[in-house]
Amino acid sequence: MTDRHLHPAVAARLAASADHAKPGTCRVCGANVLTARAGRVAALDVVADPNPVTAATEQAVRAAGGLTWHLITTGLGAQRITWRGATAIRAGPPKCPVLADHTCPPQPVQERLL
Repeated sequence: MTDRHLHPAVAARLAASADHAKPGTCRVCGANVLTARAGRVAALDVVADPNPVTAATEQAVRAAGGLTWHLITTGLGAQRITWRGATAIRAGPPKCPVLADHTCPPQPVQERLL
C-alpha cells in the first residue's frame, strides 16, 4: 500500500513518526532547530541545533550529558537524524554532519523588587 492509498490522518501520523529532519523553532527560546523522531522501536523526540559541531564541541556536549546525532542526507535529498553512539565516535571522523542536542541559552533573571 502506498502513501496515496492511506487515509490522510494515518499518513500524517506516519510522517510525524519518521526520523526525517524538520526545521522549526524552539518553543522556549525561539532559536532555529531541527526536530525528528529518531529510532523505530523506542523512538526519541530529537530537538537539535541545526549547525554541525566540531569534535571538541561534541566531547563537551557528551560530557555534560547531552546526545549527538548524525544528519544523514539520503540519495533522494531527504535529511534524517540518527543517534551517534560511542561506537560511531570511536570509528573515526564522521562521514556526515554531527548535530548536538539543543540547549536554550540562559535567560536573564529579573532582580527582586524591594
